[in-house]
Order: sequence, then C-alpha cells, then structure tokens
Amino acid sequence: EVKPGKEPLPPIVPQPLGPGSSKAEAEGVLAYLNQRAERDYRPVESNLKFVRARLEEGATVRELRAVVDMKVRQWGQDPKMAEYLRPQTLFNATKFAQYVGQLNARMPVDERGADSFLATFEGGYNAGPEDDGMTIDMEESHA
Repeated sequence: EVKPGKEPLPPIVPQPLGPGSSKAEAEGVLAYLNQRAERDYRPVESNLKFVRARLEEGATVRELRAVVDMKVRQWGQDPKMAEYLRPQTLFNATKFAQYVGQLNARMPVDERGADSFLATFEGGYNAGPEDDGMTIDMEESHA
C-alpha cells in the first residue's frame, strides 16, 4: 500500500550511453562529490569506475547527485562517517542501490519523499537561505 504523495520512483531503465558520455558524466558526478563533500578525488579509473558502472546500469546523474547530497547531509558532520564520503562507498553496486532506496523512504527529518528531496537540488544546492527546501514547519509536521 502506497500512501498518498508517497508514490515510489519509477524503475530504473538502463539507457545506452553514447561514446564518451559515460566518462564525461562520471567525471561530472565525481566533481560534484568533491564540491559537496569538500574532497579532492582525482578523475582516475579507480574512482570513476564506480560512477560509470552505475550510469551504465541506468542510474541517472540526478540520482547519483541526490545520493551524494543525502549522504553529505547525513554523514558530513560526523568525523567517523565523513570518511565514507568516497566513490567506493557511495557508488558501489550494493550500497548505491540501498542509498537510492533511502531516497524514497520515509525519513524522520524530512517526510517529503524522493521527488521533493530530489527537486530540492534541481536549482543548485545554494539556491538561497530564504528557502533551502530543508526547513520543516514543526507545527504542520505534528498536526
């Protein structure tokens, strides 16, 4: 049973990638991880292979970035967990599938669902302090 407003994301359908697009997209996702997690992972095969593999399986750049954003938000302030903000952890096949599943899960701090969570990042992460999409109206949440 799916609650109203909590429709699951459509299944990932693999899409063939053009020559070079996988590498360019993978490098873009790695650069995004570096920016968001304040890291400096180099665009070398050992880092890119995880990102490229997810893209080749049909994951979208949007999903990859949403996982980065979610995990930076969850782990970024915890020194023990922040070390796992790396390509090998975020984008390996098993863990990435679990993280994408969490995007659609009901989270205690944000009950908007995956589409709203993903939409938060559509305009860029620094859209503005007046409405960063992360504020919860506590009175409305407990009504």
